[in-house]
Amino acid sequence: MMVCWLAAEVVAAQTSPTPMRILHLGLIAPPDHGMALAADRIAAHVRIATNGAMAVRVHYSATRGNESSMLAQLGDRQLDSAILTLGELARHDDSLNAFFVPFLVPDVTVGGQLMATPAAHALAARVEQPLGLRVLGLGVLGMRHMVLARPPDAGPAPRLDGLRIRTTPNPAIVSFYESLGAQPHPLPLPVVRDALMRGIIEGADMDLEILLSRDFVGVAPHAVTSAHMMFPVAAVVSEATWSTLDEPARAVLTKAMSNEMAALAAYYAEREPIWRSQLTDLGMGFYRPQAAPLNAAVQQWWSKNAHLRPVANALLKEIGSVP
Repeated sequence: MMVCWLAAEVVAAQTSPTPMRILHLGLIAPPDHGMALAADRIAAHVRIATNGAMAVRVHYSATRGNESSMLAQLGDRQLDSAILTLGELARHDDSLNAFFVPFLVPDVTVGGQLMATPAAHALAARVEQPLGLRVLGLGVLGMRHMVLARPPDAGPAPRLDGLRIRTTPNPAIVSFYESLGAQPHPLPLPVVRDALMRGIIEGADMDLEILLSRDFVGVAPHAVTSAHMMFPVAAVVSEATWSTLDEPARAVLTKAMSNEMAALAAYYAEREPIWRSQLTDLGMGFYRPQAAPLNAAVQQWWSKNAHLRPVANALLKEIGSVP
């Protein structure tokens, strides 16, 4: 009887399915956002490539907390991976603010090319050891513009003297709006629409995707299409999780994340004209900014952020742009 029992145990062990390893991935975007769609494709690639031995469970809409909270969870082994805005990572290393130099790239396609360069990856890697993570992919979520509750004064001139403009807390973005004469008000995105409706702020730094999906047309129906900065993101994995993965699993995860981050630029290049057309149909007015005030603002920005010029020049050199 003992021999039969042991034989049965061996057979059961040989025929039981391989246990699934589940990696938890957090992000602040809702399920229909381009960032979330990329996360879904990462999950699909990992499941197929490992034949179900490893899976990625995506947590949308900041259900694992804001980006600062997710970074802490990555370091504390409470979260395996995330797609994070580079503005959050730049809070931990100022040199990453070179990704937010005004007019660093002319459009999202060139932005994608820049984010794929060795220099961009080397720059992002500066936060890996301090934060306990691995950066496996870099991408760009379109370009940023200015939306206003009232038509811009003196036509489409981008001077924003005295206007209260919502920005993120990123110092490079805040400095840019200060150079335009605005009063930057860092606010979390969920409260921005209400703040515009109440007159607490008079405009916002915004990309077309959020402008459309969050229904900002009713409260800020005027957009200055400045494309003044790209919207860069990173796909990261906790170093604690990375250390538990074998080489085949690491290769699968790296390929999935790097490919999907690289594909973001093409997605946004295709979608941005569609979103603009939809916004126009909803009553959004678009204004082309005048060059002279923007040039003056950029010069003023550089006077405050000259320390970023060598880093920005290194990025531009790799895509053949003249520093």
